[in-house]
Amino acid sequence: MFSLYIKSLDPLHYYLLQSDIDEFQSHKSTIYDKVLENGDTSLATVIYNRYQQRFDESVNRALDALKKNDFKLRITSRWIWTARRARSKTLEEARALWDKRLRYEYLQEKLSKTKPKISLNAYKRYNRMSRTVHEHDSDDILSST
Repeated sequence: MFSLYIKSLDPLHYYLLQSDIDEFQSHKSTIYDKVLENGDTSLATVIYNRYQQRFDESVNRALDALKKNDFKLRITSRWIWTARRARSKTLEEARALWDKRLRYEYLQEKLSKTKPKISLNAYKRYNRMSRTVHEHDSDDILSST
C-alpha cells in the first residue's frame, strides 16, 4: 500500500526527494494495519502534504523563471528523461531537474510551428497544474490506489 501510494503521487520521481521517502519508510510496515483496522490515514496526509510542498516549490520556481523570461538555452544543454530515474537526493538536485524540465518545455514551445506566447502558455499551464494538485486531498489519492 505504501509503495502504491508513493507511486500514484510521484510516478516519475519528480517531486518527492529520496530523503522524503526515507523519512516515511519507517512507517511503511504499519500503514496497512493503521488504514484497514483503524481507518487512520494520517500518514497518507503527511505524505501528501510533503508532495504538495515539493510540487509548490517546483511550480513557484517555474513561475518565477517565466516572469523573468530570461532563458539561456545553450547548445550543450541536455535533458534525458527516463521513468527509471532515481529520486533526487537533495533539494538542489531537484531544483536543477525542475530547471531542466522548464528549459525543455520552453524550447519545445519555441520550436513549435504555431509560435505562441511561450511564457504566457507555460505560466497558464503551471497555474492549472497547481490548481489541480490543490483540488485533491490525501484521501482522494488514497482512494485511487
